[in-house]
Amino acid sequence: MLERGNSFANQAVWTLDLQLRRLGTAEPEDEDFIFRAWADLEFFILTLWHLRTAARLALRVPAAQAQIDSAIAAFDVALPYLKRMRDVIEHKDDYSVDAGRAKPQISRRQLQVGQLERSKDLPLAGSGSESQGRPTCGSGTVFGKFIAA
Repeated sequence: MLERGNSFANQAVWTLDLQLRRLGTAEPEDEDFIFRAWADLEFFILTLWHLRTAARLALRVPAAQAQIDSAIAAFDVALPYLKRMRDVIEHKDDYSVDAGRAKPQISRRQLQVGQLERSKDLPLAGSGSESQGRPTCGSGTVFGKFIAA
């Protein structure tokens, strides 16, 4: 379980690094697909959830439970709305007709509303930097706890 969880977590961290780079740059398809950055942001959010899921897989190993459980708790504190964002992305059909389960309710009028700006100062504008062959993503210490386990 640890090897599989580590493999999934490693894939997620590399994917997060890719999405951070894409969110911080102009891409060739931007001229034709104005929602490209939104798509990348959704991929980023879903991959954060996949990282959390990989860590939960490692919870099945008794020797790793304490360390992984505390890492997941820190991750959840750092990203308190991650599940809600994931749910809205995964259940657009429900939220589009005001049938989502989130409390307080998320209105259909709140979907596809917002503004994304590219800035080297924003944590979402990743540098694509690598450390010892492994990407680093903003809160690298939290992600590192999942991978090190």
